[in-house]
Amino acid sequence: MAYIQVEGGNPLKGSLVVQGAKNAVLPILSAALLHKGTTELSEVPDISDVRDTLELLKLLGCRVEKQGHRVVIRAEGHLSGSLPQRMVGRMRSSFLLAGAMLGREGRLETFYPGGCTIGARPIDLHLAGLRSMGAEYVIDRDRISLWAKRLQGTDLKLSYPSVGATENLLLAAALAEGVTTLKGAAREPEIQALITCLNGMGADIREDKGTLIITGVSRLQDSAYEIPGDRIVAGTILAAVGSCGGEVRLEHIEPEGLRGVLEALRQAGMELWTDEVKHTIRARAASPLPRGMKLVTGPFPEFPTDLQAIFMAMLSVAGEESKIQETVFESRFRHVKQLRRLGAEIEVVGDTARIAGGSTLQGGLVEAQDLRAGAALAVAGLAAEGITLISHAEYIARGYEDLPGVLQRLGAHVALL
Repeated sequence: MAYIQVEGGNPLKGSLVVQGAKNAVLPILSAALLHKGTTELSEVPDISDVRDTLELLKLLGCRVEKQGHRVVIRAEGHLSGSLPQRMVGRMRSSFLLAGAMLGREGRLETFYPGGCTIGARPIDLHLAGLRSMGAEYVIDRDRISLWAKRLQGTDLKLSYPSVGATENLLLAAALAEGVTTLKGAAREPEIQALITCLNGMGADIREDKGTLIITGVSRLQDSAYEIPGDRIVAGTILAAVGSCGGEVRLEHIEPEGLRGVLEALRQAGMELWTDEVKHTIRARAASPLPRGMKLVTGPFPEFPTDLQAIFMAMLSVAGEESKIQETVFESRFRHVKQLRRLGAEIEVVGDTARIAGGSTLQGGLVEAQDLRAGAALAVAGLAAEGITLISHAEYIARGYEDLPGVLQRLGAHVALL
């Protein structure tokens, strides 16, 4: 078990090139399975979820080369359609391999996906869409067997804009016979990244009045694609600045993907400058932010649920009361108990948390119970007096490339133990 030690009281200062986006790279790695050739990716973050996904690709029969942040995937020949439970149980994104493998090989043996325990995350929308395209499946306890002769284009409509289901159905439709229309799709920037990557591989995907139209092609082509910057990592660093003060310049990040987040931070008193052409954000703040905010999580372009815990940590020391309503995952307030251990005054009623603000946090021993909750504890530790020790830091490594090192380079006193 790994620990992160955070010593509070040091403002952040400096520049940071934001890592490639976790939520973009994972479906794009699955997309590489669709092409019987070479896919080259740059700005791939060195995080445990990526390393695990690359291992799954190898198990399926791909050849993978990784040098720094560059990954080359060669998926020639026949791919095996069986995945081990010990690995797919680590991350929810493993089920994205279903759409790609059904489109490529017409078969996959897998298990129910795992990941962070932040609430019910059913795959019924994925399965219903794949079945409408001609796939069949059998679920035996945790084992899922899927097969199809060739997927068929059809008209699909999601009852909820699920990011995972949208990605899986895009992957499945790329090589399907005929045209697939997808209404009610998710609109997150990571969806657009997947579409751009697939089209660069030779897929035919376009949008018309909110509907995705995928015309299946018989084969794809060699391609290269750069993974965009991670807006959740950028939001985490901005929250850290709001928590302990300072001035930071973020590079390799699309400000448009954080529009609502940036507006909330401005209202709370942070100074922000953005450059859409140079893909930069500059932030400056005194500690703490003078005002609180009211946030409601939801599908893009609403406030991202992945930043809920992280902003709650920042708002615990803000000058005024704040409220956060969580509408995406019903169990995503588990971090509240850990923040209270550090002195945060937070009350939860149903799906809404009231953060009193103005708390004086004291360092202590806390536990990271999932990826974003762990990052939230690091943000809280930066504002706390004394030393905060965060256990189970391996959760944080699922989505953040060397968070202790990043914070160190910005002037924080942080160490991985």
